[in-house]
Amino acid sequence: MDLILDDSGLRTAAAAAAHGEQALANLEKISALAARWASPNSPCRHSRSARTAVAGDGAGSGVPLGEPDDEVVRVSTIHGAKGLEWPVVILGGLHQQKRGGRNDDPVLSGPDGFAARVGDALTPAWAWLEDRRRRRAEAEDVRLFYVACTRARESLILSRAGDGRGAFLP
Repeated sequence: MDLILDDSGLRTAAAAAAHGEQALANLEKISALAARWASPNSPCRHSRSARTAVAGDGAGSGVPLGEPDDEVVRVSTIHGAKGLEWPVVILGGLHQQKRGGRNDDPVLSGPDGFAARVGDALTPAWAWLEDRRRRRAEAEDVRLFYVACTRARESLILSRAGDGRGAFLP
């Protein structure tokens, strides 16, 4: 990370910015976190989320990543972004598998009924309840995508890779 920051000139540009001291502190904190996550004992290597690693123990330089109105890069979940707006929003990972795929649960239940599966044997209501569950999951995905897209005040950047099969945004 240090090589990237030095060779790209990002440290120099950050130092020359209006809030140069804070920008440099932010870069140093990101660099320290990247080094920590790359280590063999990284929380990310042990299936804990990056959010837990950042927010969990407060380790690092002790420098906050800025105030709400500062010009900084913020990484957020869609749920965490509800009610907030930024000039530029980047939505990455739209090539990843959609939620609401195959249901491996042996029982489906809800206010609309009950169904069970044992191996390949299904109760009569299974297909109907599974379709209803899948459609609800898809509707929730669309709602979350709308929330994410409407966080941008000026620019929205959508990012995906691959051929789009199984992707959230084909």
